[in-house]
Amino acid sequence: MHGDADGNERGIERGYRRWRKASRARIVFAWTIAGNGVFQMTRPDSIPVRYKLLVLALIAALAVWAVLATRRGLTSVSADGVTVRGAFRVRRRAWHDIYDLRVEERPKQARADVRWWTWLYANDGRRLLLPNVDDWQLPDLRSEIDELRALAAYALLLPFFRRLASRRAPAHA
Repeated sequence: MHGDADGNERGIERGYRRWRKASRARIVFAWTIAGNGVFQMTRPDSIPVRYKLLVLALIAALAVWAVLATRRGLTSVSADGVTVRGAFRVRRRAWHDIYDLRVEERPKQARADVRWWTWLYANDGRRLLLPNVDDWQLPDLRSEIDELRALAAYALLLPFFRRLASRRAPAHA
């Protein structure tokens, strides 16, 4: 947890990916809506062709984004901080910039795959959703977040303890 077999102290490495799939009903619903949109745009009616092409392009872009977000989506934790990778963007937060990690209930979700998700709160007041760090992907979410908080404390205090140890080291003759 705090070092690897070679004595390297940067052994804090965790990655959270999507390993559980969405419910079958949700996938069927999404494909039904997208298929109906494509069908409606291919029917002959009074809608100009340029608007039909625009809607079809939007549906295709949404499908590409969904596939990329699922394939590339990752939350990784290291000794340097937390990295969130989405479909097109990567956001990094160093441990000294992080105020807290909080598990919060999704608002107005009576029945969903994800009922609890995790937010990273930064010192500047911003918050960042941590994808795949939720109760759908992690069976014991709260204990995982408690362990990440302990890793954060360790990562923040490690440089201090290294400096302290170097000051107390005996001088060579």
